[in-house]
Amino acid sequence: MDLPKSLQDEYGGWISPKVVDDFTEYADVCFREFGDRVTHWTTVLEPNIMAQGCYDTGILPPNRCSYPFGSNCTVGNSTVEPYLFIHHTLLAHASAVRLYREKYQAAQKGIIGINMYSLWFYPFTYSAEDIGATERAKQFIYGWILHPLVFGDYAETVKKAAGCRLPFFSFHESELVTNAFDFIGLNHYTSVYSSNNNNAVKTPLHDLTADVATLFRVTKNDTPSPEFLPGNRVDPQGLQNALEYIRENYGNLPIYIQENGSGAPDGTLDDVERISYLEKHIAATLKAIRNGANVKGYSMWSFMDLYELFGGYYNWHYGLVAVDFGSAERRRQPRRSARWYSDFLKNNAVIRVEDGFVSPASHAQL
Repeated sequence: MDLPKSLQDEYGGWISPKVVDDFTEYADVCFREFGDRVTHWTTVLEPNIMAQGCYDTGILPPNRCSYPFGSNCTVGNSTVEPYLFIHHTLLAHASAVRLYREKYQAAQKGIIGINMYSLWFYPFTYSAEDIGATERAKQFIYGWILHPLVFGDYAETVKKAAGCRLPFFSFHESELVTNAFDFIGLNHYTSVYSSNNNNAVKTPLHDLTADVATLFRVTKNDTPSPEFLPGNRVDPQGLQNALEYIRENYGNLPIYIQENGSGAPDGTLDDVERISYLEKHIAATLKAIRNGANVKGYSMWSFMDLYELFGGYYNWHYGLVAVDFGSAERRRQPRRSARWYSDFLKNNAVIRVEDGFVSPASHAQL
């Protein structure tokens, strides 16, 4: 989502409806120039989490927020801009999908979808308030994007929380966004505990965070935060739950897991924890498939160390291949996980799951 700065300066980028036509023109160039080689198109990356970071708290570009919700922002409105961003993102995505289907898909024979950040939620306690907060969080992570794409309108939970600050789809726009995907892409890493944020409903002015009205913890002993947390907790069951939740609530959507991986601050070459993480999450994916989830593909994150959004080059390492960013040559070394993953894909490696094994015959389903 590297929006040209000129469009941000000219009309505010994603918070303006003008972005829909410009994004469609951009997509047209991509389809025309690269469609003979690209078979899987993903229009937008993680809009459901970018709404908070870019337009509510303002910690990510274009760094838009408003007092008292964000910090260090010179422009923005945290109460409405997250919803404008998602609304125009969905319309721009759907417009690009319509263009691809009408002009290119028959000849190029590719497919097109959208990507979402996936985070699983467990209630902190089994009180009615925490269970309700957990379901509300799921609606804002999954339903905010999927409900319009499947049913043509925002979920009632989102409508109730945002009220008149939530844009509405016209009849034409509803038709445009409904079924505007061939697949859904998920970036899934971890799970959190969620509890009701009683203080959020008491504030006279609401931003996105107050609308979600939920507190999050990576572990039960953590200090709660009202913002979605990118923690590093290992919970393969959460991935299985997310895949089955989508199937149960939105139908048998074709899903590609586009990111799934484990980061480490030390960058060790003997990364047995990453091997365990991948092994367990691939097994969880298979179990979800056996339970009916329509998972079409799995991509781990990432092939090699790179620039991480919250960690830069040096603080977090996700790669199967280590990269020495301190050397002029950017020297590369395969980690132990690279050898394991290669063996799993090519040489009849086996992954244990509770009710069987993931073997080459099994992972051919992925």
